[in-house]
Parts: sequence; C-alpha cells; structure tokens
Amino acid sequence: MQEALVGEYVLITRVPHWRGGVGMSEAVLVVEDEDIVLEALCDFLREAGYVPYLARNGQEAYELIQARLPHAVLTDVRMPVQDGITFLKRVKGTLPTLPVIIITGVADIALAVEAMRLGAFDVITKPFRFQHVELVLRRAMQERFLMEENARLLKDLEET
Repeated sequence: MQEALVGEYVLITRVPHWRGGVGMSEAVLVVEDEDIVLEALCDFLREAGYVPYLARNGQEAYELIQARLPHAVLTDVRMPVQDGITFLKRVKGTLPTLPVIIITGVADIALAVEAMRLGAFDVITKPFRFQHVELVLRRAMQERFLMEENARLLKDLEET
C-alpha cells in the first residue's frame, strides 16, 4: 500500500479491501490534482458525514476502485496521467451503476454533453457550492440504490 499525506487526509493509491458495510458512512472517491480543491472537498465531505478517498488522476482512481468500491465518484476533468473523461469511460465500461460526477473548471457545453453521453451522473463547474455538491451526491447515491434494488427484485422475481 502506498500512502501520502494530503493535509490531514491520507492519499491511498493501493488498498487491500473495502471495509464498508451496512450503517457505515458512504464512501466518496475524490479524483483531483489540485491540492486546495482536494482538501476543501475532503473537508466538506467529512463534515457532511461521508468518507472521502483520494486519488490524483484517473489511473490512480481506477486502480483504487478495483480494490475499494466507493458509493460515488467526484472527478476533475483535466488531470495528468489520465484525464476525467478517459477515467469515466473506463469506469462505465466495468461498473455502469457507479455514479461518476464530473467537476470542471470551464463551463464547456460540449464537454458536459459528452460527459453525460458517456454516463456521467452530472457535471459541476468550478467554482461550486458545497451544498450543491452534496445535493448531487445524494441524488446519485439514491439513484444507484434504486437501480441496484430494482435489479435485485427483478432477479428475485425471475427465480420464483
């Protein structure tokens, strides 16, 4: 496991397993290369009751997801190594129900349309209000829960 301290949070790029469970706070993976944005988002998420996990680019985030599946992802678009759109494509190819919320520093309609077409749950532009981020996260997690519950109920119905 590799760790690096980012403010008071630990940046983990390889994790042995997910320790979440019923009754525990929802895990949110934050993928951001700017320290100030990363720390601000993580501070807010922790205060709001979420468990933030951190990655600095899409490649690190994808490796982390393989070991520790979060409930949702907040990802920047422009990052070194692997950008947010490439990361989004990879995630949706393997985990279609995982909500991925794109954060971008430019209000680019073409980018937003492309991200939504590729399966992003929503696109948030910087600067953003933390309350808006929390609202989008709640909606994303609720939609994911409903999709997974619907799939489980359909499977149960088919088995009877």
